[in-house]
Amino acid sequence: MGTTVQFKVVDQDGNPIQGAKVEGQSHCNPYGGMKFGGYTDGTGLTNYLETGCSLGGQATATASAEGFKSNSITFSIPACTMGALCGNIKETITLNKIYTPPGGGSDGTAPSGVSCPSGYVYDKSTGQCIKESGTTSYAISSFFDTIKKNWLLIAVFIFIIVIAYILIKRPDIIHKTTKSISEGISQVMPK
Repeated sequence: MGTTVQFKVVDQDGNPIQGAKVEGQSHCNPYGGMKFGGYTDGTGLTNYLETGCSLGGQATATASAEGFKSNSITFSIPACTMGALCGNIKETITLNKIYTPPGGGSDGTAPSGVSCPSGYVYDKSTGQCIKESGTTSYAISSFFDTIKKNWLLIAVFIFIIVIAYILIKRPDIIHKTTKSISEGISQVMPK
């Protein structure tokens, strides 16, 4: 048994967040470590989670909750004292709200001053920003994102298709092109 850690997950105003997921990895001295994780209760606290470190070390933990931006912290794990049980440490992780839209316009637009993060749209029925997957605008934006990421590959395919079309419709171009190239080479390189 090593040092245990209890996490408190709060929002930017210091209010506890219930149901937040906390996951982490300890890196113990001189080696080793383990993964740990749990969920917060109504007070924003997890149970005490085992780090596996008795000689001290460091750990990284990430908290996430619906409607909040996930956040990671790194903290030190103290060494256990000789002849005593390892101690408990407490760490706080603060999460920022992704959106807090109050009400909404009658036309389904978000109220002034409220903007949804990228990939979200305002839902006037719930008064929240929701993922826009499954909507036409999401499909179109995904299509254009794919084009932006793969523009060179798309350009090469279009070039190949154009050349193939020209060769199929006008096969005499191949003969004229190869003849012109061979004449040009023979002029540059005399026999």
